[in-house]
Amino acid sequence: QAVAHSREKASMDPPVSTGGYLHMDDGMEFDRATKNLVKCEGKPFDPERIYQVGALFMAMTGVDDNHPLIEFTDSNRHLFPVDKSAEMGRPAKLLLVDYMSKAIWYQLGCFDDLDEGDKGYLTAEDVHKAIDKHFSTEVGKIVVHNMLTAADKNSDGKISREEMLRVTMMNAAARRDMDEDGSGTLDRDEVRNFVRRVISEKEEEVQKLVDLVFAEHHVEGDDAHIEQSHVLTFIQNSFEIHGVKMPGHKMDRSEIVAAKSRLEKQQSEKESEGGKADEAGEPRGE
Repeated sequence: QAVAHSREKASMDPPVSTGGYLHMDDGMEFDRATKNLVKCEGKPFDPERIYQVGALFMAMTGVDDNHPLIEFTDSNRHLFPVDKSAEMGRPAKLLLVDYMSKAIWYQLGCFDDLDEGDKGYLTAEDVHKAIDKHFSTEVGKIVVHNMLTAADKNSDGKISREEMLRVTMMNAAARRDMDEDGSGTLDRDEVRNFVRRVISEKEEEVQKLVDLVFAEHHVEGDDAHIEQSHVLTFIQNSFEIHGVKMPGHKMDRSEIVAAKSRLEKQQSEKESEGGKADEAGEPRGE
């Protein structure tokens, strides 16, 4: 309904140019004749399912006057607690840094291989060595800080096997690899194989983590299955990342004062050059 509403005027004859046109990626398909969304993630659209999509924060709070989107937001605040304040929106750059800080864990290898000394947890030093080795170059401390912040759910400065499993599952490629038969669901064997590959081959640890995943999804039995969409909810509820750092993301007073001084100096120099040009009888440029 939101997509159809956003394209309503564009489908007029002649088309009317207006803002708020909702674009889609190549996994989505919109039928112009019926004005219905027919595919999402490359599969038939299921109106009963909750999909994870990117949307402009302001569009959900009234900009572009997309009534279906606004009504859905208002009636489903438990899905995204939008409170009409601009602070609820997160800059795209911050979201990307968040995601990449989580996604990179899947590329580093098995937890037990990264855990020097078999401590049972990973330190910043373990992570720094692993990422330097993976990229064949030395990376900055800010990268390691962001990775630890992304994974350290209890903020104790260490990454446990459980925390690494959770953050690894944030990677879309990891979730696809888990689903060995491509069914869209995960059974115990698929989760067990994934844990053995990325966390540990110690059977006691494997069984503990497999039981944890299924228990938190409230499914029991050897033949239990977990929907991929439910896995997203599981991992999203595991993290509230607010500590990642980005150069330029925040400015303190001294930086603002310095920037103001530079701008004033530049403006003064421009005015001075303009005055000299006037005195020489030359046309003054913009």
